[in-house]
Amino acid sequence: MNLVANRECGTCTVCCKILAIDDVELQKLPGIMCPNCKADAGCQIYETRPATCRGFYCGWRYLPNLGDDWRPDRCGIMIRHQRDQIPPGYKVSGLRFLVFDRADALFRPGFVEYLGALTEHGVPLFLSMRGPDGYSDGTLFINDHLAPAVARRDRDACVKILNAALDALRGNKFEPAVLKHGNPRLPG
Repeated sequence: MNLVANRECGTCTVCCKILAIDDVELQKLPGIMCPNCKADAGCQIYETRPATCRGFYCGWRYLPNLGDDWRPDRCGIMIRHQRDQIPPGYKVSGLRFLVFDRADALFRPGFVEYLGALTEHGVPLFLSMRGPDGYSDGTLFINDHLAPAVARRDRDACVKILNAALDALRGNKFEPAVLKHGNPRLPG
């Protein structure tokens, strides 16, 4: 997949905070700002950052259908590619929508319809909610829930399904994140 031309991260450092980094060179729990990232200055080791960081781009950098207002720091959702836990019968690569700030972003004009189009094309879709700092995200596969409403072109039903999924994720028992290269301590 190619990056969208002329689309840059700019001042967005969401991935530096919300994602876990489990690299031999750097271990960081989810929800904790990377020690190499400084406010308003970004990554202080950008040229020598670990391969995990060097190779990561969020979905906003790849998806031309989403405008600048979908940059993660602006909308409260990070979109990622998902290649594991794909149910049989679906494409091998899906999208994961990680809500880390504002769940209302899911209901912006055109976005429910975008999810509907992806559902119709068999793209596996996952909705995630960030757990507390140092804890893993909660995630739900949503295609099977959305498909009947999408087939009926029932936007209101899609919104209800997404709201129910968000409620289920809010009630999730989040598990402490485990890093295979070691677990750094939570600050405080």
